[in-house]
Amino acid sequence: MITGSVETIPAFSSAFPFLEQIYFLPRPLDLDMPGWELKKAKRLRYIEHGLFCKYLLNGQLEKVDLQGYPTEASAGFLLPLAYAQRRLYQEEEIPRVALDSVSSNSNVYYFNQLRFFPNSGLYCLVRRTDELWPLLQGCWRVLGDEGLGGDCSSGKGLFQVEFPGEMEFPEITQLGAVVLLGLYYPTVSESAKLDSSYNLMQRAGYIYSPDEQNQRRQTVRMLAEGSVIYEPLSPNGQIVDVTPPGFTAHRVWRDGRAFAVAAAGGKGAM
Repeated sequence: MITGSVETIPAFSSAFPFLEQIYFLPRPLDLDMPGWELKKAKRLRYIEHGLFCKYLLNGQLEKVDLQGYPTEASAGFLLPLAYAQRRLYQEEEIPRVALDSVSSNSNVYYFNQLRFFPNSGLYCLVRRTDELWPLLQGCWRVLGDEGLGGDCSSGKGLFQVEFPGEMEFPEITQLGAVVLLGLYYPTVSESAKLDSSYNLMQRAGYIYSPDEQNQRRQTVRMLAEGSVIYEPLSPNGQIVDVTPPGFTAHRVWRDGRAFAVAAAGGKGAM
């Protein structure tokens, strides 16, 4: 976990996969893969923490950095050759039946779910104060018992939570860019000068509240994880009001504050 923030509101990265002691992070969008075909490089979504740190230090990777790795991704992951036959999860297609409320006619439909194999799962990074850490740990345990995701009412999304410690990133002396590890919604002033290699992600979904769980939040578009920002070099972002029209019990918010790490590359490394 990343600690030491002076903010009173904790910040969370997105959730990323892990396999045993291999922790994956999103491939920076300006990262070239030396020796790879362009099409294969575009299919790469995640690299492990060690390669990610080499990119942060040098702005790019060299061929020597990729020794011991295959020359193409496996399901979007760059796994070491020693793990070439390992999989983190399998995707399952589950049939369900919907009944028409008027005629009671049945209609079969399918939805996909991911089932993680043993010693794999998801993790996230947290910036927080020491005073809040016990409270946050309790919140994570409650979430694990209740489940995450749209189908948690059917028993999906349950998980066991662990707190393995801190994840270290290199100290960058000459800052050239920052890499997003969470979704980012720029402020108006940041948008005016934004210079980035980015993907956009649309976020929607339903309210999760004791007062309402069947209304959809307002949709927002945000910069996705792995986006590389060259300006501003200290992005802040903002918390966005996504309360649906007509919902008055309380406000509903989407956290768009930047969760980013420093990189030395910048545009000169592209």
